Amino acid sequence: MSSANNNITFVPENTIDPAAGLNESISIIDALLQIAVVSVGDNTPPVSPASGARYIVGTAPTGAWAGQANKLARWLDSTWTFFDARYAVNLANVHFYVRGGAGWVDVTAAGGGMTNPMTTLGDLILGGASGAPTRLAIGAATYVLTSNGTTAVWQAPTSGGMTNPMTTEGDIIVGGASGAPARLAIGAEGQVAVVRSGVLVYEDQAGGTVPFAPVLTESTTSRTLSVSDAGDYVRFTNAGASTCTVAQQSSEAWAANTEVHIRVAPGGGNLTLTPGSGVTLNTPSGGTLVMSAGMSVTLKRVAEDEWDVIGQTVAA
Repeated sequence: MSSANNNITFVPENTIDPAAGLNESISIIDALLQIAVVSVGDNTPPVSPASGARYIVGTAPTGAWAGQANKLARWLDSTWTFFDARYAVNLANVHFYVRGGAGWVDVTAAGGGMTNPMTTLGDLILGGASGAPTRLAIGAATYVLTSNGTTAVWQAPTSGGMTNPMTTEGDIIVGGASGAPARLAIGAEGQVAVVRSGVLVYEDQAGGTVPFAPVLTESTTSRTLSVSDAGDYVRFTNAGASTCTVAQQSSEAWAANTEVHIRVAPGGGNLTLTPGSGVTLNTPSGGTLVMSAGMSVTLKRVAEDEWDVIGQTVAA
């Protein structure tokens, strides 16, 4: 008797020495395990097969294979043995074969698997024409995988990207004209970033991260205040007559509630506070816009192009 599927010989019950029958069964099992064949479809037996070599016989076999079409042939102990195998791997092309009603079918070639197109470490498999597997060779060092609109490609990371405008530690990138990337240089110690006329800038901020107004010494006889003076303490030291002009909003983007502190140092000449075109400076009660040595005022923006002058502008 033998097994139903692979015709493996059973050892009869009560056999005194089962070794012969058992060894025959093991030999059949060995033939049908991990079937890797030398070739598929040959009709002529090889001249000098290796011991244990297996073959899938073709459909019109001759010689020692005659009458064994589509069988699995094994050469062992100088004898050919034939089996009804159902699947095998062909060592000649590493394809997987299955035996059906019409004989052996190359499942790999028929679409049951995919032939590997890669040849080099780092290659990728890419869908080619009609989705056929295609090799995408590994890109150059630092390249990135991206799309050119048609297929995947490797390219330098700056292609189609943004050129870095920064040059110094602490710089940031801001949107320039039409959103073009522009460099905003790192501000000075204690400065804060604020928006002036729709543009991000760094400046000193009295009462914010800078607890005291910085002292700016003006030694010339003329100074026009700008937004960079916001929150500053401007000290005029020139012994001659001087002027301090408050620029109009159209030329300086003054922020609401801006303050500038003005002082005429001891020994300084008279300082005249001068409004720019369209600017109103509201003098203190009983005061003027002329300051002499030792006087101090605060210029407080109360509206666009209107400032209150707070402090001493006449002798005590």
